[in-house]
Amino acid sequence: MRLTYFTLFFAAIGNIATFLPWVYYPKGNTNLYGYVGDGLITGFLFVLVTVFSFYELYKKRDLQLNKIISGIIGLLMLILAVNNIFEIEYQKSNFETDNPFIGAAFAGFTQGIGLYVLGIGGLGVFLFSLFGYLKCRSNKETTQSKKLNIVIPLSIIVLVIGIFLRDKIFTGSAPSEEALSAIFKKDVEAMGKCLITGDYDCFIDYNHPMIVQSYGSKSEMKHLLNEAMRTFRDNVGDYSKIQFQDVEQVERKGKNIQAVVNQDVTIVKEMNESIEHQKVLAVSEDGGHSWHYINLSGMDRSRIEKYYPALNPNIKI
Repeated sequence: MRLTYFTLFFAAIGNIATFLPWVYYPKGNTNLYGYVGDGLITGFLFVLVTVFSFYELYKKRDLQLNKIISGIIGLLMLILAVNNIFEIEYQKSNFETDNPFIGAAFAGFTQGIGLYVLGIGGLGVFLFSLFGYLKCRSNKETTQSKKLNIVIPLSIIVLVIGIFLRDKIFTGSAPSEEALSAIFKKDVEAMGKCLITGDYDCFIDYNHPMIVQSYGSKSEMKHLLNEAMRTFRDNVGDYSKIQFQDVEQVERKGKNIQAVVNQDVTIVKEMNESIEHQKVLAVSEDGGHSWHYINLSGMDRSRIEKYYPALNPNIKI
């Protein structure tokens, strides 16, 4: 019966996920809570698992049918959570809308804690229901096997939570200034090459997802970028070279690292060259493992914060 108590515990965790944010919109500092959408269904299903668990405790015995149904529900909840997490991750860079106001309002959306709690609840219910079902099928059970029925699923859950905490809490060692300079040099000059050669898909991939979302879609940003570059070419000249110069400032807050990077853009017009000095904001939200960029040309703090509300207050524009 001890497995039933654990199933009941994780069903309660799943129910809590209903009232937690599933999606966070930084532009308006608002959340989409579970109970607004699929959370109502997941909440009902976890309540069903809770009823099954209390019924088993009332009967003082494990019931195979209850374990099967609870296990299926737990697995479905786990799949739903993982699918939503990856779907939102994909949409960060591929979000599309025909309404620019919606694009601006939703820019920067990301996963909420509720989806992770939902996944943990589903995983716990699935594992303890599975081991409870296996226990029901066993006619005789040694003391050692009884311990394994609890230790194995708990170990799996602790491992999953540990991986999650490692990625979300522990930042590890941040890149050194020399390492950052090497990263920015490679990215800035590769991004510049993409822009010069007209490979706008490549160029957009280096931009921060919030910039892409604010345009409404990647295709819309590509179209507008193509038009802007054609106008620039006709009125000002052609970009012939973009070079990294140095790192002006670096600010760290947990896993979020922001840096102001200087670059020189060489422009050619009728055989005449001129150099334009530009600043770029480099942003990493995973401790320096991956980077996205926001060009700061012609921008002040208020305008940047419209695109990127999480701008570090210590960053000097």
